Amino acid sequence: MDIQFNNAERQINLKEIEKSLFNGLQELFREMLVKLLQELDKFLMENRDKKRYELKDLRECNLESMFGIIKFKRRYYYDKEVGDYTFLLDEFLEFKGNRPISPFLEEIAVSWAVKGPSYRDARDRLEEILGHRVLSHETIRQRVLGLAEKIQKEAWCELPTEKKQRQVIFIEVDGLNCHLQREKKSKTEAKIGVVHDGWKKRHPSSKEYNLVDKRYWCSQGDGETFWEEFSRLIYNIYEVNDDTAVVISGDGAKWIKEGCSYFPKAIYVYDRFHLKKWLREALNHQPKHLKKALEASDNYNVGSLLGEVALAEKATENKEDKKKIQKLRHFLLENQDALRDYREILREQGFDTTGMRPMGAAESNMDKFAKRTKKQGYSWSRSGLSAMLFSMIKKFEGTLHNWINVANNNIKPVEIEDLKRSAGRITRKVAVEATGVIQGRLPALYGSEQDKAWVSHFLRRINRADVNIC
Repeated sequence: MDIQFNNAERQINLKEIEKSLFNGLQELFREMLVKLLQELDKFLMENRDKKRYELKDLRECNLESMFGIIKFKRRYYYDKEVGDYTFLLDEFLEFKGNRPISPFLEEIAVSWAVKGPSYRDARDRLEEILGHRVLSHETIRQRVLGLAEKIQKEAWCELPTEKKQRQVIFIEVDGLNCHLQREKKSKTEAKIGVVHDGWKKRHPSSKEYNLVDKRYWCSQGDGETFWEEFSRLIYNIYEVNDDTAVVISGDGAKWIKEGCSYFPKAIYVYDRFHLKKWLREALNHQPKHLKKALEASDNYNVGSLLGEVALAEKATENKEDKKKIQKLRHFLLENQDALRDYREILREQGFDTTGMRPMGAAESNMDKFAKRTKKQGYSWSRSGLSAMLFSMIKKFEGTLHNWINVANNNIKPVEIEDLKRSAGRITRKVAVEATGVIQGRLPALYGSEQDKAWVSHFLRRINRADVNIC
C-alpha cells in the first residue's frame, strides 16, 4: 500500500495523515475484494456440478463499492437444468452483477435517504466519505421506490405463522398533510396507524417506554380504504373475537372514529395531545381557566373539564374567542366517553390494566414522519410519498435493512454442499496475503527454554524498544 501525502513541502498534519491512510486502505481493500471475488469464482468453477453447469466464457463486471469502483471478470455458465444462463458467483454471493452498485453501498444509501433529511443529503454524505460522486440523488430515489414497491407487494409475508392471543390491542391513528407536486390537488392526507401490544421500559431504570411489537400501516386513500387495509393486517396478526378489547386513539376526525365499526369490542379515546392543543388555542385569553382545564384533562376529570370550559366561555367578551370556546364545548359534550381514562373503562369491563399507560404514541410517531416528509418544505408525487412512508415504517419497525436485502437479492442462491465454509477459508487466505502479515509465535518464549538467561535478555531488549516485533 503506497501512501502519498499532499503538500510535502510543509509540515504534515493529522488530517492529511488520516486522509492519506484512508485512501490507501480503500486502494488495498479494492485489491483484496477483486482478488477474493476471482478466487471464489475459480473455486466455484472447480467445484460446480459439471453435468449441470456448462462453462461459456468470462464476462466483465464493474461495481461501485464502499472502496471505489472495482473491475473483475467472472465466469458465465449455461444451466442445463433450468435452460438459462447464469453467473455462479452472483448466485453464490447473492448479488446482481448487472447492477452498478454493491449491495452494501446500496443499503447505506437507501438507509441514509430514509433517515433524511433528503436524497441529495444521502448523495452528498457518500461523496464526502468516499471522495467522489458515487450515486446521483435520482438513483437513490429510484432505489427507494423499488424497495417500497417490494414492501407493498410482499409485506404480508412478514405476518406471524400463528396469530397472537391478546386480551387488549392498542391502535393509535393520525393524519399527515403533505404537499403534492404535478398533481391536480396540492395536498394529500396520509393516514397512518400503529398497532401494538402495550409498553415496556427501554431499560429497567428508565422513565421512557417503547411500544411492544408495533406494526404500522399507511394509506393516501379515504378512511374506509385505510381501515379496510389496516384492519386486515390486524386480523392477520391477532386473534380478534367478541371478547377482545381494541382501544383506538386519535383526534376527533370522523374517519378515525369509524375504525370502531371494524372490531366487535372497540373503545375510542380522544388523544390527549390534540385535546391539550385545542384547549390552549381556545382558552389562551383565559389563563386561569386554561390551567384548571389542563389539570382536569391530565386527571381525566370530564366534569371539571366541561365546567372550566363553560366558565371560560361565560367570561369571554370577544365574539370570535367565544365562538372558538363554544365549538370546543360542544365537541366535549358530544364525546364525553372518549375523554375518560380508557383504563377505567377496561376495568369496568373486567380487564386487568396493570402496566397500561396513557395513549399518545401516535403524535410522537407522526412527528417523525412529518420531519422527513413535510417540515423541510418538500413536495411529493403520490408514489414518491408512499415509497418514503412505507420505507420509514420498516425503519421504525426495525426491519428496513432486511427489506433492502430482500429487494437486492431476488435470486436463489446456488446450492453446493460445504461451499460456504470453504469460501470462508478463501476469504481469510486472501486477507492474510493482502496485508502481508505472517501469523506465528516464538517457541522459546513459551516452551521449556523460556526461563533461560538469553530469553530474559531478549525480552529486556524488547521492553527497551531495541527490537520491534510485528
